Amino acid sequence: MDFYEKAYAIFVERKAYDNIKTVCLNISNLYSKTLNFEKALEYYIHYSNYKDSVFNVESNKQVLEIEGKYESEKQKQQIELQEAKLSQQQTRQNILMIGIGVAVLLMLLFFFRYYEKQKSNKALSIANENLEVKNDIIQLKNKEITDSIEYAKRIQNTLLPSEKYIWQTLKRLNNK
Repeated sequence: MDFYEKAYAIFVERKAYDNIKTVCLNISNLYSKTLNFEKALEYYIHYSNYKDSVFNVESNKQVLEIEGKYESEKQKQQIELQEAKLSQQQTRQNILMIGIGVAVLLMLLFFFRYYEKQKSNKALSIANENLEVKNDIIQLKNKEITDSIEYAKRIQNTLLPSEKYIWQTLKRLNNK
């Protein structure tokens, strides 16, 4: 009995409820064998209380363990959801960057095409002006040549006899 009571004191000090429960049951059994029913009942009540406490502690441990697993799963799902959102956001960002890149490239292409077109138009404009100047020169030369030919024709017409006179002269010469 002394050993059980010492063990009981040590277990109470260490808060080893499972061991306290076992010692209380053994002490209760020992008192009931010695026909000390009051003490047997007292230790049996202790046993019952500690049994409930141990059961509650174990139940709480199990509940806490289950809650921990649930929270862990919940956090894992939240992490996976956040990773999926992050991945989706990264994909959107990549698509946006590619779109902006394509738009910039198209703008550069249109700018260079516009610049080349302006350059070509300017060259054509200069060539057109040169052609107009040359055309004016040609028309002026043409007019000068035409005027010169007409002047020579007038001189010829004044110096040369008329066609009618030439025909008459030819007829006379043939008749003779």
